[in-house]
Amino acid sequence: MCASKPQAFPHELIENLILAADEDGTVHFDFPMRKGQTVKASAGPFADFLGKLEHLDDNGRVSVLQEMMGGNSTSGIAADH
Repeated sequence: MCASKPQAFPHELIENLILAADEDGTVHFDFPMRKGQTVKASAGPFADFLGKLEHLDDNGRVSVLQEMMGGNSTSGIAADH
């Protein structure tokens, strides 16, 4: 609570929890990333960009489809970013 008033959760947090939920609506916080999942880079030149996970390799790199400047671009980044 802030200033004695309840605060709303950020819309993005709620969307990510819904995406992480299984068919029963249960969220497991140890879930792996899945193809088609919306992801956001937290560091590097693509920080704060949203995209769709296209591929996750065994070395921890992901391919992310991002919408940029009116088109789509695929970026390869480390999964921990």
